[in-house]
Amino acid sequence: MFFLQVLGRISRSSLHEKTIMVITAVVILALVVDMELSNVADILQRTIASERGIITFIIITTIYLLGQYLILKFSKSKTIELRTRNKEVRLIDMLVSIAEAIVISIFVLVVLEILIEGYYGVAALLLVTIISNGLAAWIMFILSRRLYIYYKSNHDLTILSYLISTLIFSITAVVTIFLTIPILFPKPVIITSATTVILPIITPGSPLHMLNSTYYILNIFSFLSVWVATAMLLSVYSKKLGKIRYWLIISLPLIFYVSQIFVAELKILIPLENLDNISFIFYYEIIFTLGSTIGGVLFSMPFILISRTIPRSNKMHHRLIIFGLGLALFFVSGSASVYHNPFPPFGLATVALIGFSSYLMFLGLYSTAISLSEDSRLRKQIRKSAQDWKFFLKLSDAEIEKRIVDQVEAVKDSMNTDTGVAPSISIEEAKDYLNEVLNEIKKE
Repeated sequence: MFFLQVLGRISRSSLHEKTIMVITAVVILALVVDMELSNVADILQRTIASERGIITFIIITTIYLLGQYLILKFSKSKTIELRTRNKEVRLIDMLVSIAEAIVISIFVLVVLEILIEGYYGVAALLLVTIISNGLAAWIMFILSRRLYIYYKSNHDLTILSYLISTLIFSITAVVTIFLTIPILFPKPVIITSATTVILPIITPGSPLHMLNSTYYILNIFSFLSVWVATAMLLSVYSKKLGKIRYWLIISLPLIFYVSQIFVAELKILIPLENLDNISFIFYYEIIFTLGSTIGGVLFSMPFILISRTIPRSNKMHHRLIIFGLGLALFFVSGSASVYHNPFPPFGLATVALIGFSSYLMFLGLYSTAISLSEDSRLRKQIRKSAQDWKFFLKLSDAEIEKRIVDQVEAVKDSMNTDTGVAPSISIEEAKDYLNEVLNEIKKE
């Protein structure tokens, strides 16, 4: 009852972007604790299954549910135009809301079962994994299809790069479901504090081993493909940040991620097979599993920093923030598992986030990528129009500007109708760019 009252008060209030960033940071911190406690559940089973462990689980669950609700509320409020113009997006909206209600119900049921009965059903782990990853796979598939439709008519390499990334994300989510079901299905129906936490043993050469290997390979390719696409997408803003600063910020997640591969997979610097149990837990279960989280946070930095260079009145300002937050939460959500059914189910909140972070990425990526591509087309249209009018420079600049701006407004309206996303260039920015082109023509 208290939770619903708090939710009701919050839903009636407006949210500032700084508040949302703080909320996102708190959610990420809570999920890092959730993920790490899940990773060491087999070592600290008694400690985790204690009263203190149960209270920690309830706190993490509350932070996750409230944080998710607030972040989704902010994102929806800043993308009303996109969500109201397209039936497919409205359908996604509806299904995300249904999934959110189901997941909240599952978490409430799990908490009540633990507090009253002292157990929870393994079905909760299966349902949350299937719902969250199924939602992610579906959303990413729709996003890839929409990007493909746009790419066919515009042949933008940035759009192609994100098209490949979203397809990989969708396939990865499906692989996760097929990997989780056979591992959890043989588990006890009821999980109590006495249930032994056993990490799954995957036999080399088995179908599960192939799925597991596919999962890790897809993770690597998804990270690299997103990096390439992001570098291309944001290159238009490199002048605002400074090219050296821009490439330094963009390169940080790649450098970090590649270094993780060198250390973990190629066993450079730290020979993991020679470590004792405590050292292995520290280096692998704790340090390396944070790699995806830190990489996601580093990925969000360019979007957040560039958004600060854009006026709040420009829709691109909030689109970049939403996409940045979605990326960070998406990579965090891919860092945990519930294969080993700990008590209480640490890792479940992190796993549950993947579907909703995919929705944030849909809202942010589609509107950002299409809008920037439309900006590029609009600049080409302005330059072409200016070239067409160069023989009429005897007319006043104001008259030429008016006629070209009229053409630009017509093109913007057409783009908005076709894609549901308006270019981010304002008429004033279009005029400034037009004046630059006209000055170039006059010098020629």
